[in-house]
Order: sequence, then structure tokens, then C-alpha cells
Amino acid sequence: MGAGKKQPPDEVARAGFEAMMKGEGDVVTGWSNKLKAAISHILPSSLRAEQHRREAGPGTGHKS
Repeated sequence: MGAGKKQPPDEVARAGFEAMMKGEGDVVTGWSNKLKAAISHILPSSLRAEQHRREAGPGTGHKS
């Protein structure tokens, strides 16, 4: 989302493929994504929505 650093696509694809082959329905890659996923289970939805707005709202993408 936004202009943040991204994990290389081949790593994400590999993790997804390996999870699928193990029969796992969900996979989260990268330590910051894993942290966000864990925290999302304890934060109120209003705080999660605000965080998402800051990360994905207008003006957060790459400038051309």
C-alpha cells in the first residue's frame, strides 16, 4: 500500500505457493506484516480503519 517498501514478488509468490501446497488457507509474509496482522486482532476496528486510511489514502502512493 502507498509508497512503502515492498517485498520482492518472487518471495511473496513462493510463500503463497508453499502455503497452498501445505493446504494452508492464509499466509502473511514479512515481519512487519506479521506484526500488523497480530495487532489487528486486539485493536478496535476504528483504530484499524484509521491506520488503513493513513497508509492507503489519497496521496500515499508513488509520485510520478
